[in-house]
Amino acid sequence: MPANALVSLLGPRRARGPRTIRAERERPEVVLGGGAAMRELCDEFPAAREHRVDVLSEQVTVYIDAERREARLITALLVRARRGGIDRYVAAYRGDPGCEIDRVRVLAGRDCEIGRVVRHDQRPILLAELMFGQHLAEGETHLFSYEVNDQTAETTGHGRGFRAPVDQFILQVRFDPAALPSRCYSFAQAKLAKNRHETGDLALSARHTVQLVETNVQPGAIGIGWDWP
Repeated sequence: MPANALVSLLGPRRARGPRTIRAERERPEVVLGGGAAMRELCDEFPAAREHRVDVLSEQVTVYIDAERREARLITALLVRARRGGIDRYVAAYRGDPGCEIDRVRVLAGRDCEIGRVVRHDQRPILLAELMFGQHLAEGETHLFSYEVNDQTAETTGHGRGFRAPVDQFILQVRFDPAALPSRCYSFAQAKLAKNRHETGDLALSARHTVQLVETNVQPGAIGIGWDWP
């Protein structure tokens, strides 16, 4: 997992867009995109529409393989219960065009187990229950992680949608040496289905990684994009 000490490697700005763009409404189907398809999945998970926890920290590591695919996606979350009795978190995944969602796998990391996973039969989206194994009291925190494996489609970026403010967000992308981008940049979106608004260049490290660190993230979507040679 990315360490708390990761530093954003922002280079000179290319665009004057905002760091984040407020979403139209704080609903998962709006922020994440997917329209009717996402609404259908949310209907199967009533908890997906509820603001049950505050996210204090979200750390994401994306592994891009030699075929330019988002092979592994590891997410660590520190959440705080907004009320008593919370025992799960509903995670959403929206694949790139060409993603075969039936082949995408969600795996438990630390301090959670996978509950139900539902996939849309026509769109590359899924929702997964991450079970804590305990009921949190109001104000209690829980640190857990999970992994998504998707080796089905080439990608040119990774974005995260936020329904509610997040105290800290860290995104790191690690490229296989056989598939290095020609340019990396940060971006913001009103929602993941909208066009990207570039907010600055990002430097690729000697270890073939690039990262973005943000605090006090507001509803909307941000991420890292890149161009292939």
